[in-house]
Order: sequence, then structure tokens, then C-alpha cells
Amino acid sequence: MLFTVLPFGKSMGIPVMMTGIRRYTDSSNRTPAFGLFYLVMNVAALIAGPAVDALRDFIPVHTDASHFSAYRIVILSGSATTFLGLLIVTLFVREVEATKEGHVTEFQPKSGSPLQIVREIISEDRFWRFLTLVTLLIGVKLVFRHVDATFPKWMIRSFGEDAPYGSVYAINPFIIITLVPFITTYTKRINPLIIITIGAWITALSLFVLMWQSIYASVIFIVMLSIGEALWSPRLYEYTTIISPKGREGTYASLSSAPYFMAKLGVGYVGGYLLEQFCSASPCSQGWVMWLVIGLVTILGPIGILVFYSYINGGVQHDSEENDPLLAHNEKVGTKVV
Repeated sequence: MLFTVLPFGKSMGIPVMMTGIRRYTDSSNRTPAFGLFYLVMNVAALIAGPAVDALRDFIPVHTDASHFSAYRIVILSGSATTFLGLLIVTLFVREVEATKEGHVTEFQPKSGSPLQIVREIISEDRFWRFLTLVTLLIGVKLVFRHVDATFPKWMIRSFGEDAPYGSVYAINPFIIITLVPFITTYTKRINPLIIITIGAWITALSLFVLMWQSIYASVIFIVMLSIGEALWSPRLYEYTTIISPKGREGTYASLSSAPYFMAKLGVGYVGGYLLEQFCSASPCSQGWVMWLVIGLVTILGPIGILVFYSYINGGVQHDSEENDPLLAHNEKVGTKVV
């Protein structure tokens, strides 16, 4: 049940939170707000690991179903905090919208059957522009799945059982927590698509550093990966809500995730195959070939964004936020769509 109900709840939670951030902000503070949203998620991820380890050390591991083991306490604490969040949302969150004048007004969500909503969305050019972008970003997003699955095995087979992959990866949330507030604050007047493109290139290029098989290369890889992530990931959340019509933000966020999750199904197999072919034993002398292949596949996404940049960015400039919300957003903060 944990692996069926939890993903179902998560799939509904993220689009709703993204929609809420858009409704509760205006163009002057929306970028820092999405940065804060991404910052909080990474702080939680940073705290979660040590908290779970502390619980495991403090509470003995029982196999007897009559005892509350450390794992059960972890799940129970997650359920308790989730219930607390539900209580707060139920009591205090309202269906409102912040205006550019700083006022708060009531908001009436659009209604319609799921089939009507999907028909409405797929008939809009902006959705296909957006879908092009998120499809091209699939490879960049999948880098993080390789970090979770392929990277640790490569480090162990390259540098031994004591390879500090956990410590190396811990650099990622530290950089995200440090950089995201500054990046989102100082780039809020720049077209989000520009920042997404720059960040995607940095993330993709970081993979080629691993061709120099060393601990130092691993550290540089995580640093570059994290800088790129700090640039593109928060702005992609923002871009999703900017490009979507009012009342359809959640649907855009949900549908845009479909290509990524479909591709995610195969990344474990691909990583395992590459490890078997180029890094099956220790020492891993041909690991550089594996990272070259992964890097070449990943960099196709940023190249595609440059090739289709004019189309993704809107091509023809329109004269209203409803026709082209990205253009209107940049006009409000004093930038041009380039």
C-alpha cells in the first residue's frame, strides 16, 4: 500500500502546491517564492537522511510485528506531519488570488469534466510549446536518477567499498540551499527560459567531468550538477505556472510530467546495462565510456532547446497575458522575450 497510495498522493500534491504559489504571488515576488519552495524541499531532503539514521540508531530494529521498529516510526512520523499539514491547509488556505496591485481577491476555479479539460488544453499552441520544452529536459532530469542508482555503484567499483559517495552527494543539497535564494532573487528579471537553458547546459556538461575517473572529478561533477540544478529547476516550476492558463496550472503540471515518468521507467535498465558493459568489475577501467554515453544522450536536450528556442519561447509575440503569459510576465518585470 505504501508504494501505491504514496505516489498517488504525491502526484496530486506537487501540482496543487505549484498552483497555490502562483495564486498567492504576483510577478514581483513569484520567482523568489518558487525558489523558497524548492529550497524547503531540499532542506527537508537534507534533514531526512540524518533523522532516519538517528531513529535507526536510537530504536532497535525488530522483526516481530508486535514491536514498533525504527522503520515503522519513520513512516508514522511522516504520516503525522502530513496530517498536520492537511489540518493547516483545511483551516487556513483559501481559494484566492493575488493581483499585481497587491490586492487579494476571491478566485473561482474553472470547471469541466476531465475529457473537456484535456481537449481544451491539447488544442492550445502554448501547451505544445511547453511539452516540447519538458520533453527536451527529460535527459537532464534523468541525470539525477543516474546519481541515485548508477553513480554509487560506479564509485564503489572504481574506488573501493569505502568510496565516500554519500559525502560527495551531500554537496548537492548544501549548494542548492546556499545558491537558490540568491539565484532566484537576482535572476527574477530574466526570462525564465534563458535561465532554464543555461542551467540545463551546465547539468548536462557536468557528466563529461566523470570521464576523468577520480574522487576530485566526482566532487566537481556534483558541484556543476548542483549549480545547474539551482538555475533550471526552480525556474521550471515557475515557468510551468506562467505558461499555463489561469485555472489550468495543475493540469499543465500533471501532463508535463508524463514524458519524464515514462522515460524514468527505463533509466534503471539503461544504467544497469552500461555498468555491466563498461564497469562490471573492480577496478572500473572503462567507466569513462559509460559517462561519455550518458553525457552524449543528455546533452541532446540542451541542444534541442537551442534549436527550438524561438518556437518554445512563443515565436510570434502576442498582446495579452491570456494569449502569451510568458511575454506578459517579462513585460511586467521589465525584460524582453529573447
